Amino acid sequence: MFYITKSMTEMIFELLQKPFIQMATFVLLTIPAVFIIGPKNADHVWTIAGFIYIGFIFVNSILICTVSNSWNYFFFSLGFSVLYLVSVSIIITTLIKLLKIEGSG
Repeated sequence: MFYITKSMTEMIFELLQKPFIQMATFVLLTIPAVFIIGPKNADHVWTIAGFIYIGFIFVNSILICTVSNSWNYFFFSLGFSVLYLVSVSIIITTLIKLLKIEGSG
């Protein structure tokens, strides 16, 4: 039983070390965060997305210490960071329109 638990823990840790999995996780966290917090205007929605992006960068920065090829990981992380920003900008803009959240002024 202990071997199975250890194996599952190692597998989860290996998955979390992949920049794509990190990006997908944090993109998927952005959507419920907007619904749970329920911001009053568009600025607050973008602030929520910004804080989640900070979390993504923080996790990425910690996990770079655990990989063997850190330069390869760094460049993959940089690419997925840009992909995260593009995808979240599309998602947040769509959520603002769908939820009819008032503008920033």
